[in-house]
Amino acid sequence: MNSENEPIWCPEQQIYLGGTVPTNEQYQTLLDTLKQNPSQPLRIFGYGSLCWKPGEGSILSHERVTTELGTALGWKRCWSQKSCDHRGTPAFPGLVCTLISDDEIAVLEGNKRTHLTEGLVYNVPSDLVEECLAELDFREKGGYSRDVIEVRLRDDSSKGSGDGGNENVVQTLLYRGTPENPAFWKRALIDLSFAAATMTRAVGPSGPNVDYLFNLDQFLSKVANDTTSNVSINDGIVGDVDTRILASMVRELQTQESTNNAGLYFLFGSGSNQYNQLLLRQSTKNDERQHAETDASGEGDVDKLTEILLLAASARDHQTSKSVLPSIPRALYAGGGHSALLTQNNRLYLWGWNDYGQLGHVLISAQTASPIPYLQKEDGTPMEVQNAALGHSHTLILEKSTRNVYAFGENNRGQCGILTNSQDNDASSTSFPIPVIPHQLKDVQCQSISAGVFHSLVITLTGYCISFGSSNFHQSNFGNPSAIIPPSNTAKVCTGWKPPDTKLVKAAAGQRHTLLLDEEGTVYTIGDNKHGQRGTVQSNRQDLIPTQVNLTNVVDIDCGWSHCIAAVRAVDGNGVAADIRLYGWGRNDKGQLGLGHFQPVKEPTPLVIFPEDTQQPKIRSWSCGSECTMILTEDGTVYGTGWNEHGNLGIGSDVKVEENVNRFTKIRGAQMPKLQEGQIMAAGGGQFITMLI
Repeated sequence: MNSENEPIWCPEQQIYLGGTVPTNEQYQTLLDTLKQNPSQPLRIFGYGSLCWKPGEGSILSHERVTTELGTALGWKRCWSQKSCDHRGTPAFPGLVCTLISDDEIAVLEGNKRTHLTEGLVYNVPSDLVEECLAELDFREKGGYSRDVIEVRLRDDSSKGSGDGGNENVVQTLLYRGTPENPAFWKRALIDLSFAAATMTRAVGPSGPNVDYLFNLDQFLSKVANDTTSNVSINDGIVGDVDTRILASMVRELQTQESTNNAGLYFLFGSGSNQYNQLLLRQSTKNDERQHAETDASGEGDVDKLTEILLLAASARDHQTSKSVLPSIPRALYAGGGHSALLTQNNRLYLWGWNDYGQLGHVLISAQTASPIPYLQKEDGTPMEVQNAALGHSHTLILEKSTRNVYAFGENNRGQCGILTNSQDNDASSTSFPIPVIPHQLKDVQCQSISAGVFHSLVITLTGYCISFGSSNFHQSNFGNPSAIIPPSNTAKVCTGWKPPDTKLVKAAAGQRHTLLLDEEGTVYTIGDNKHGQRGTVQSNRQDLIPTQVNLTNVVDIDCGWSHCIAAVRAVDGNGVAADIRLYGWGRNDKGQLGLGHFQPVKEPTPLVIFPEDTQQPKIRSWSCGSECTMILTEDGTVYGTGWNEHGNLGIGSDVKVEENVNRFTKIRGAQMPKLQEGQIMAAGGGQFITMLI
């Protein structure tokens, strides 16, 4: 093949350009044989859309082209090929099938079985071959390549047999997407729940993705060997189980959506899935199909960005008693081992670790909850959530209508603000699985919340910071005695503080320190300063009042366990606001600040993504994980730095998972479409999640 005819893959369109697809030596040998025997037809094996749609006016629909049923032994029909030109788009790929050999499946799925795939064999006369191949090359440009396999031709007398019977074994051409092709989608292969959801939503130039699935399922049910209803044929041979399961799952999803019982959200994530905080532990509702993977469907870590499916339960309108589908996403949150999504209609969906009831209900299991329920009050009515904060093992939410704060989860250090030594509670109780208003906040309206490792911060509408939980470094229970609300000498009772002449607007809780922001753009800190997280060398752990950090024009703050990030928006001489610039300080032994070293940073220091360039990308948003920092730029690219033990930075296995990263590194893995409207993200204890909105 000369260089002019070599296939060229276009990553933007997700197709091979110019009508040229990859080929191999077996294909060329087959063509040479046919040229020597022009009376012999070219046999083409169709196992996907060719089973039911040769194409109107195409060579395969020509009256001189005949068809017969055939079976390919040692090959499995896999739903693992992205379709961006037929059943989906580059922005939302569809999913179609490909043919994978048993040896390839053994590598992908970790088990060795003998598979059989049934399809349709087209017999193309030699004088129509060239035009036919040109048509198929264009049709199959979405990652497919030419290959040659053996197929048994089947007549009616051999139906139901797996030993060949009267079948003739012939060499056939087929188009298949190999596991190495750029459109191969392993995520869909190992998780049929994700595959079914994708097909439910995807629509492309050739129509809805579900039409492709249902038509193929119908073909197999009507004319193929009865392998779609029996797992094994003979001698342990496994037929096409997946197509039938997928068709059933898609119909169930369509029913749920049409009856407003559940809605689908597509997210991306990386890192730890120990508690299913990435929702990768999906159970296929059919014992006929088992997989051994843990890297993208079980309990293991995921070191590259991967696709996530969230099936969210619908909310019920209590005025009309009708179910309402979940609405547009508004925010993502990530805690120690749990994650959450907040929608525009103020429903909060929590999943993951729930040992302490931090999901808001004792009955929710991180393993089995599907669809994921929304947060409810104790009486079963929906909780209208304005904002949420996820700590290590507890959760805070701000109710929209009342501006009340509710807490639930672990309370062994008083981080839920609930007095376990009060007459109202059993002294032995250390967790609260139902949302409860902290004792000292029952009549307090609030505007902002933050949940740290073992303490919590709330900013009231009057500009006070009320804190509760662990206070061994005065990260809570701080302020002047006259400002404490109410006076107390215990760390488990809420306390309040504000600057003398201004109001606070936001707080960020770390492990042993607290970060505060006032309405004038000034930052204050209190708590432990071992790693410089106070932002000033003069501060110490004995301070009872927050001290000011040397920064101005700060518009937002965030922190991890022991490192801090502040966003500064300066104004030029003409009063025009400049781009956001991030400053960081605090613990950096794992590269949390991305400064190219592992030394602590005791004063605010500018953060840069590209240290060699004077022109830095514009920043859209950022998020501090426990010991990492993630940044999203305006072009939709995500960069991460810091602790990467669980692959939470999503930068791939080229960097060993036990290593720490001290420069902002571009995330890798699943390709997210370019930004259209917006993107949200959150970094937690060991996980990172993001999604387009």
